[in-house]
Amino acid sequence: MAGSLVLSLAFAATSSAGQKTRWIEVISPHFRIISDADESDARRVAREFEIIRSVFRSALPTLVAEPRRPLTILATQNEDGLISLLPQFNDSGGVRPVGAFLEGSLEHHIVLRVDSSRYDSFRPIYHEYFHLLTSINTGRLPTWLMEGLADVYANTAVRGSTAEIGNARLDYLDLLVRHQSLPLATLLAEDTDPHEWDALDASIFYAQSWASAHFLLLGDRAGNGKQALNNYIARVRKGEDAVTAFEASVGPLDKVQRALAGYIRRDAFYAMRMNAPPSIDEAKLEVRALSTAETLVARARVLSHGGHTQLARLLLAEALAANPSSPLAYEALGLLEWYQHRNAEAAQAFAEAIRLGSTSYIPYYLSALSLRSESTKAAVDRQAKKLRRAVELNPRFAPAYASLAIITIQYPEGNAAALDFAQTATELEPNAPEHWLALAQVWLAMNRPDEARSAAERGLTSARAGKERTVVTRFLDSLEGARAHYLRGNALRSSGDAIGAADAYRTAISLAPNDAATYNGLGIALRATGNLEAAVQAFRETVRFEPGNAAGHSNLANALHARGAILEAIVTYRLAIRLDPDHGGTHRALGDALRDSGQRQAAIAAYRRAIELDQNDDRAKRKLEAMVTRSLH
Repeated sequence: MAGSLVLSLAFAATSSAGQKTRWIEVISPHFRIISDADESDARRVAREFEIIRSVFRSALPTLVAEPRRPLTILATQNEDGLISLLPQFNDSGGVRPVGAFLEGSLEHHIVLRVDSSRYDSFRPIYHEYFHLLTSINTGRLPTWLMEGLADVYANTAVRGSTAEIGNARLDYLDLLVRHQSLPLATLLAEDTDPHEWDALDASIFYAQSWASAHFLLLGDRAGNGKQALNNYIARVRKGEDAVTAFEASVGPLDKVQRALAGYIRRDAFYAMRMNAPPSIDEAKLEVRALSTAETLVARARVLSHGGHTQLARLLLAEALAANPSSPLAYEALGLLEWYQHRNAEAAQAFAEAIRLGSTSYIPYYLSALSLRSESTKAAVDRQAKKLRRAVELNPRFAPAYASLAIITIQYPEGNAAALDFAQTATELEPNAPEHWLALAQVWLAMNRPDEARSAAERGLTSARAGKERTVVTRFLDSLEGARAHYLRGNALRSSGDAIGAADAYRTAISLAPNDAATYNGLGIALRATGNLEAAVQAFRETVRFEPGNAAGHSNLANALHARGAILEAIVTYRLAIRLDPDHGGTHRALGDALRDSGQRQAAIAAYRRAIELDQNDDRAKRKLEAMVTRSLH
């Protein structure tokens, strides 16, 4: 049965282009709607989402930042269209949803059908959209509060000029009346994960989270509950235990539990009423017809985002057949491969999208990430160039700035730029712990451990998942460990204190004796002090632990040449060139060694190759000129 389902869906997907269904794009100030419905329905969807966004932001004035990733809404005519984009619901049983929210690290999608009642049916979508808005504006909060607030605000209805927020959830009230509530200590715990519970307990958790949030926000018309909730949030953000913070702000758990039980059984519930924001004039929204290739790509992106890679691949094959020069199709293909962790194939598709003139930040950003495993200077330069292009195309995409910070700190004199990139990332997404960790790494590389600790601690207050907290905690623990001493060595070496740098590197090696980068730094510092023999040994350890490190081989060759072991240096230079053939400085250094060994013609060829790779290498030009002049005589 499952096999026939896939085949029938695949046929529907591949034959859709032949049906000549008209798909349009509607652009509103904050949303992009792609639809096969009537133009009036597509315009209505845009208007309604603009209103809901305005209502949320008016009710929550602390919301400052907008989502940094593109959000596309696909509005289908009916259930058949919805299922073609969300095939997982075809055999799910029970009531089928009228839409879904797909949140991603690179782009977000909302899929819905227009032949449904407007507000109650779209409540799950509004719930997830509320999460999206608040996730970039709030720090780490307990799960119950995030889910409870989302459910309160998702139950919003706009009627004429009035918006009602937080209408009663009758389904939740019925569930809580029929079943025993969870102990508040269980509900409030920061590590509570209802996804690990059975279906009934999880349902009670969400219902009780809604009731608790509703009780505090709307249960007291004097506003005391809302003030208590604000105090609770402030305490939690400062790192106070969630249960302790709740009792200090709201009251003893047993007393609050009894009050909540009475609240659930009351006959009437307040909702927040506010004037609805001015309606968007649907007639003024920009509308255009999509080409066949554009339509197929848009649908394929949703399918690959949802994990339906085979169906997505079929649509992308059609899209490329319809328009072989579509950068959007190659970008979508790259994303599909990226989601499947096929990084090499993804990199090829992204490279083609870039070659065809892509104006999207995604191919540049993910192309840069695909180079992270390469340690050559040329690869680092390419990575930095792609990341810079990504932020040019999407100046609000914080992860690209954070990655640029880590890359830029590797360059001489790169501290100021790296610090600026890292701080920009934290300003754009202040509640992303990974950006604070990048800032901490930059501060540490600049030999500023106090600032590094402060940045990491700020990241810890934003970490929601246990994995995020573990990563940041490990960094904090490492501030006195090998990594800290290695970065201190880098900072001392950059400031000209080679002796102090060598001591810092030796301390790092005593704590982590198998790190190639630390040996490489030690070798550079030792060579600067004139201790060539020890430098050679340090570089030998570098390439022993990391045989593919072209820079390590080049540094070893430099030290061998300086010590007088010219023939071994030549062999080592050539090995470094095999690993990184486009590094002009290594070709120039090889030319020096060949010249000193009497291999004049080979030296000339090496200098010429260095100049081909770097037209601004004046040293190679002077040496080549001297060699050619000497040959003429």
